[in-house]
Amino acid sequence: MKKVKITGTTYGYHNNGRIEPKDRKSPPFMLDDAEAERLVKLGVAEIVGKGVAMPVNDEKQVDASENTPEAEDRAEDAEIAQKGEGEIPYTERPDYDESTKVNDLREIAKNVGIKFSVGMKKEDMIAQLDEFFDDYFSEVDLAAAEPLA
Repeated sequence: MKKVKITGTTYGYHNNGRIEPKDRKSPPFMLDDAEAERLVKLGVAEIVGKGVAMPVNDEKQVDASENTPEAEDRAEDAEIAQKGEGEIPYTERPDYDESTKVNDLREIAKNVGIKFSVGMKKEDMIAQLDEFFDDYFSEVDLAAAEPLA
């Protein structure tokens, strides 16, 4: 991550699914390394800092590498769901489609142990959920075989 300052034109900064215009009057902001380098090469930005964005409020600092009990529980649930050892909280496929809010899709995914990456498109989330539920609720032929003679 690099902190950049726009020096020319207006840049469309993607922020939580919204595009915010950034221009030379805007304060510096964080971008991934590749995007920051691209803007510098285009001559529309300059790098003003490197590193990880830190919160403004320093009341409580938590080491990002620490596993809090809540994070450990979520990781454990995800492992169980991925291994098929646990039951998911759905007896049938949940209802979701293109009109479902992203937070609701993330909640469904969390319940079954799927983790979406930051910035993942809604259609990719739906495709991943479809793949999981298609596999999980696929029809299995449990009919008894003919008896041996």
